[in-house]
Amino acid sequence: MLRQHVPFALTRRAEGDYSVDCDSDALFRLAPGTTTIRITDGVEQRFPLFDVIRWAAPLVCAQFGIAFLHAAAVASADRAFVFMGQGGAGKSTLARLLADAGARPLADDALICAPDGSVAAGTERDFRAWCEAAASSAAASRCVDFQDLVDRLERGFGATSPPRMPVDTILFLGLPRAPAGRQGAVALSAAEGFHRLVQQAFGAIPDARTWSREAGHYGRLAATARCWSVHVVDGLDALATAIRRAPSEVVPGWPQH
Repeated sequence: MLRQHVPFALTRRAEGDYSVDCDSDALFRLAPGTTTIRITDGVEQRFPLFDVIRWAAPLVCAQFGIAFLHAAAVASADRAFVFMGQGGAGKSTLARLLADAGARPLADDALICAPDGSVAAGTERDFRAWCEAAASSAAASRCVDFQDLVDRLERGFGATSPPRMPVDTILFLGLPRAPAGRQGAVALSAAEGFHRLVQQAFGAIPDARTWSREAGHYGRLAATARCWSVHVVDGLDALATAIRRAPSEVVPGWPQH
């Protein structure tokens, strides 16, 4: 979700009251078990309201069993391939190169997972549109109620929703990039994959029920998807050439056509 690295901190202000801060300044406040945030006056002088609302959504939605991954993703052969890593690791670039090679884009930087760990195309697009509309209203009210977003996402995971697909592979892209040489991919165990997912998560309000739900999401993903640690080497031009030649050389488990 973050185009630039922004250092966030979740701070407990009082019983049942938390703020998300950047450089000790509160961006917004929220209370456990609620769907409403209050945006700090003047925050838009530093960040667009659209971004502030996007950053708040994972914290609010996690309370209701909806998991956001800070990831790019594409689909091939009705399976999702997910790319995670720190800002600048190459998540979006890798997804874009694979889309140029014929894969179906799923997410650029926010992948929303159903309770069973599956994903669907179009969810990120709908999420961004919702945040755009909410930002227009929040400029005056300073409050955003995410209940409508939670309801929409829950309906989107229902039996009559668009077809979902399982997550086949999760690639954790490493920084710094490896020096020139051969592309490196190391298979991770389910426990290692779970640890990486927790490390790179958006985080959650320190509430036992919310943490239990988040851990359940990450555990199911790590147990059912193939997890790899990958270093992009030789620069993006070489990566693009390799993908055009054979995506399976870059992405372990990529289906052969």
